[in-house]
Amino acid sequence: MSDFGSRSRARHHGGIVVETREVSVQGNILMLGARAKYECLLDQLLDQEVIAPELYDAGVWLRSLYLRTRSNEGVARYGDLGFDRDGGRSSFGPEMSDELAWNLRAMRDTMLSLKEHWFTLRRLCCDDRMPRSRRAVIEGLSALAKLRGFV
Repeated sequence: MSDFGSRSRARHHGGIVVETREVSVQGNILMLGARAKYECLLDQLLDQEVIAPELYDAGVWLRSLYLRTRSNEGVARYGDLGFDRDGGRSSFGPEMSDELAWNLRAMRDTMLSLKEHWFTLRRLCCDDRMPRSRRAVIEGLSALAKLRGFV
């Protein structure tokens, strides 16, 4: 039997969906695949029609931005090591790529612009934890969607 993760993780994402991925000409199942029903809480809120698709898109944008700015401790900054123009190692230490700098700037500007909604959006989109109030979720996502041009 395959390992489908912990039961609590499976419940958190709405359970496990087992799908047929490949079938032979005779109709025999050659490959099965398992995935979480929901990738994150935003998927669940959209599926339950708590949020509109444009609010979902704004939330996914913020989640994606957060994941791009977060450093992975295992391979952190391998691609961001600084080199001087002659190809030698920079004496100033790791330098930031232009892409990472833009992502960090966009995250900072978004955070500062959303002020009172930031805590709710961080909890939902970045930490994948449900805030206390659905109303706060909708207000925060609406503010984000307006700010970033999703509506």
